[in-house]
Amino acid sequence: MHDWVKHHRAALQFAEAASREQGIDAIDAFQRAFFRNAFGDHFLQDSHAAGHMGFNRSASSIAATAAYHKVWNKRGRRLENRKGERWTTYGDGFLRAKKNTEGKRRVVEACENSAYAVISAFVFGTRDTSHELAAWRQLPLPIDARPMASLLEGELAIRKNSPRPRCLASIRFFHL
Repeated sequence: MHDWVKHHRAALQFAEAASREQGIDAIDAFQRAFFRNAFGDHFLQDSHAAGHMGFNRSASSIAATAAYHKVWNKRGRRLENRKGERWTTYGDGFLRAKKNTEGKRRVVEACENSAYAVISAFVFGTRDTSHELAAWRQLPLPIDARPMASLLEGELAIRKNSPRPRCLASIRFFHL
């Protein structure tokens, strides 16, 4: 989410500056702003994917990260935004799944709001902070999290009496 904010803010600044240009220069400058925002929207979309929430990737192995990502994307997460709205979302590969209808609606709406803010900054020459605050209130926050070890045991078919793989013992998780 922090990466989205960084790129979105830069895109808004570029869009404001583009609004002061003329002719083809204005179009070129707006395209740069819009493309920067589109790049940032990848991180916005990831913030709605269950497998991208509540895991410290930099402190974990690639195998642990991949397992966590796969399990949570399939299992889904219960989310809440700052407006108090709740829904379940899934992750990569489940965007068009029927069970993810609400999750898809929310991520599409978030990207529409992100793009609207950049277009508005270009057209009006100033940022719409009330719209930006509304977009911020829509960002998802996880509200449930089963212990990951039990999910990994099921995913990796680890039996209670069998020795645990070394990589599983080193996994560190945090829950938001």
